[in-house]
Amino acid sequence: MTRELGRLIAAHRAASAGVIAALLLVIAAMAAPAFSNSKGGALDDATTCSEWASASPAQRLTYSRLYLTEHDALLLGPRNAHGVESAINNACIHAAYLGEGDEVSMVAAIKHEY
Repeated sequence: MTRELGRLIAAHRAASAGVIAALLLVIAAMAAPAFSNSKGGALDDATTCSEWASASPAQRLTYSRLYLTEHDALLLGPRNAHGVESAINNACIHAAYLGEGDEVSMVAAIKHEY
């Protein structure tokens, strides 16, 4: 079977190269979304609630700590990173319930600006 395939490829080199190139393009197109995930990097104030929901626990905790240092004066309730994370989760759940999870940033959600 492999000899027959080898002969077929050797006999039709140009077509074989085209098929291989097409397969590589299809594989790249399928894999691209996984590698181009917008939240593969750090979260920021413009991150939407939908992106927050798909962020890793480490990304959420890191952003929660950053939020405390940058927005501490705006924060009325929680004073630690886990409290901030919980507040963002609750606010984003509310935004998603209103159908605005894709448009509302985490900062807007925590301030209830949806």
